[in-house]
Amino acid sequence: MIVFQNGDLLDLDMLRVMGVSVKSTSTPIGYFGTGLKYACAVLLREGCSVEIYLGSELHQLGVEEGALRGEPQKFVTLDGERLPFVLNYGRDWTPEQAFRELWSNTHDEPDPAVFACDDDQGVQPIWIEGHTTVAVRGDAIERAWNARESIVLTSEPRLALSGAELRDGESKYVFYQGMRAGELRRPSLFTWNLTSWQKLTEDRTLAYSWTTSQTCAEAWIGCEDPEIVEKILTASESYMEGDVDYAGVSGEISQTFAETAERLRSENRLGGRSRTLFGAYRDQFVSRGYRDRSVVELTTLEQQKVDSAVALLARRGVLVAGLVVQVRVEHADATGRRGDDALVVTIDYEILEETVEDVAVEILLGLAMAAGWHSARQLAHLIVTGAFPTEKQIDELPF
Repeated sequence: MIVFQNGDLLDLDMLRVMGVSVKSTSTPIGYFGTGLKYACAVLLREGCSVEIYLGSELHQLGVEEGALRGEPQKFVTLDGERLPFVLNYGRDWTPEQAFRELWSNTHDEPDPAVFACDDDQGVQPIWIEGHTTVAVRGDAIERAWNARESIVLTSEPRLALSGAELRDGESKYVFYQGMRAGELRRPSLFTWNLTSWQKLTEDRTLAYSWTTSQTCAEAWIGCEDPEIVEKILTASESYMEGDVDYAGVSGEISQTFAETAERLRSENRLGGRSRTLFGAYRDQFVSRGYRDRSVVELTTLEQQKVDSAVALLARRGVLVAGLVVQVRVEHADATGRRGDDALVVTIDYEILEETVEDVAVEILLGLAMAAGWHSARQLAHLIVTGAFPTEKQIDELPF
C-alpha cells in the first residue's frame, strides 16, 4: 500500500467540480484542476483501490456501470455517488503519471509525506487527525513506487543555483519542483531540477521543452564550483550540457565560470559547443580583462581562403567594396551588419575547413542578412554555384 498524506483537509468538491485548482502554497505545481481526477481514473482503471481519509473519516472511490447516448460507460464514484467523469478519463496517462500527480498534490500542501506501508491497519491507523490521507493498493501503484527515483526527486541537491538545482548522476529527464517534467533530447551529465517558474501542460510536462537546456545553462553560468564548471564546459555534444549554444543564454557569468572557461580554452580542452560562450559573452569576458576570444586570428592560409572567397564573389558581380569579414568561434550561421564605413560579415571558424565556394556562400549569406533579404541562403547558393539548392539541401535550411 502506498500512502500520500498532507496536513490539510481535502474538499471533496475538488472531485466533483472540473477546472478548479485551489492550493495552500503560493508556488503550486498544479493549476489546471484536472490532475486528481485523472490520477483516480487511471488507478481505478489499472485495478487499484483508492481510499481517501479526511482525518479518520473514510471515503471510497469506486466504479459504476452506466450509459451515455446508448453507449456503455464506467463512471467513477465517491461513496456510491456518481462523479462527473468516467473511468477512461485521462486515457493516455500511465500509473507513473498518476503517482506523480498524487505526489505533486501532496507536496502542494503543508506537512507532506509519501510512504509505503504494510496493508495492515490493525496495528496502527494510517490516518492522522487534521490530515488528508490517500491510500492506494494495487500492483500498478507498487510498480510506480519502485520506479519513483525516475519520477520524483527525494535526495538533497549537491548545489542550489539561481533557477535550478544540480544533483550528481546522469539523467534522461529534467525535473521541475522535484517532479519529472520532460525527457531530454540528449542525456545530461548532472540531474537538473528547475526551480524558477515554468509553464506546464495539463499532464505536468514542460510546455516549452525546447528551452530546457538554455534554462539550465542560465543557472550553471553562475556556478562558483570549479569542478562542476569544468565538467560542464568539457562535456561533448552527446550530453545536454555540451550541446548548448550560448548565444541563446542570458545572464551574468560568475568569476569562477569565466576563469575556468579561459583556462580550458588555453588548454584546448573545451568540449561540445562551449566555444560559443566567448562570442555570446564577449563583453563580460573583456570587462574582466580577458582578450576577445570570439574573433579568431587567422593563419596566412586561412586568410588566403577568405580572400579567395571574396574575390570569387567579386567575379560573380557581387559588390564587395568596404566588406570586412570577421571569423568567430560561434558555431552559428553567418551574420551581417552595416557599419558607418564598412559592411561587416561574421562567419563561423569551422567553415574554413570547407571549400572556397562554401566560404563564399557563407559570406554572401552574411551580406544578404545585412541587406535584409528573405530566403538568403537559397539566393547565396544560386549565385555562387549557378543552381538552386536541391530538395535535400532546402530541407536542411534553418528557416
